[in-house]
Amino acid sequence: MAFGDILLRTKKYSLAIEYYEKAKPYFIQQKNDSNLAQILKSTADAYRAGSFMRKAFENYREALPYLRSSNQLKLLNECQDAMGDLVLNFRDPANAVTFLSAHYN
Repeated sequence: MAFGDILLRTKKYSLAIEYYEKAKPYFIQQKNDSNLAQILKSTADAYRAGSFMRKAFENYREALPYLRSSNQLKLLNECQDAMGDLVLNFRDPANAVTFLSAHYN
């Protein structure tokens, strides 16, 4: 994941996304919830930085159960905060609380 993180920090979002997407199947196969959660969050961060908001939201949402099961509460909170920001940026603040509460349970 370090290489993807470097790509993300150097604003090479498309390359970071490609790297993270290729890494996902490996972590799924390994059944390592902790690493899978981290790669999903990193993928979401890269999509968000590259302005692919819906893909970012999907990856944040996919990461939530893995973050919970691996007890990575800091990253869980970061995902939930990012999801809240994305919903508000979708120009639907009236439904943001209702929409997000369904994903936090």
